[in-house]
Amino acid sequence: MTNVTKCGRHFVKDEIDETKAVRFHAETLHHVIVRGIEKRDIVNDKYDRKRMVSRLGDLAKETKTSVYAWVLMSNLMHINLATK
Repeated sequence: MTNVTKCGRHFVKDEIDETKAVRFHAETLHHVIVRGIEKRDIVNDKYDRKRMVSRLGDLAKETKTSVYAWVLMSNLMHINLATK
């Protein structure tokens, strides 16, 4: 399969080997960790926290992903989710 994406003013053509693509089975559970580089903060204030949680909710709805649990700390976020 060929994937063409726009990068600035240029188009990039990628060949995707579907045999090596990651495929998820129904209701696969995942533990996702989001961490700041060199343990730096990923959120700076309550507005950043609200945006991060809001974005997580929006993405879960868009992708029909079930989020079972999450925790957001200043430099780290853990998310337990299931893909469908």
